[in-house]
Amino acid sequence: MKSFAKRLARPFVTIFDKIAEPRVIRVSQALVYLSLVVGGIAAILFPPVGFIAAIGVAGCIAFGLFLLVGGLLAAAGVLAGKRFWWLERSGISGLTVGLVIRGILILALGISLTVAMIYVALLIEFLVYYLFIRKSPLIPAWR
Repeated sequence: MKSFAKRLARPFVTIFDKIAEPRVIRVSQALVYLSLVVGGIAAILFPPVGFIAAIGVAGCIAFGLFLLVGGLLAAAGVLAGKRFWWLERSGISGLTVGLVIRGILILALGISLTVAMIYVALLIEFLVYYLFIRKSPLIPAWR
């Protein structure tokens, strides 16, 4: 029975070992980026009526695409590590544009306190991660 469990876990351990150090932080950050991908898909498929009234359907699709593509790029880049540092930075740029658009819409349309606190918590999380990655070089030493 033990060998069956080891065989079952082996692919997951192999994939986890390929993630750059510190793995737990990188996996948790990738999950945040992937949650923004889900938000981008939701913004494309089910845009809020207030957002449609403010920026139109095309604007909602553009806002959702910034979140979707930015989240995918950032998640892939954060897991790969220093070799693909540019991928994560590109994704963060797209996410920033998407989140700024959403923030402007939230301020313009007015929202509930719960939604505002969730948005603030997300922005604080990005600030903490930015301060964490600011200590590491943007370009690896081999360049």
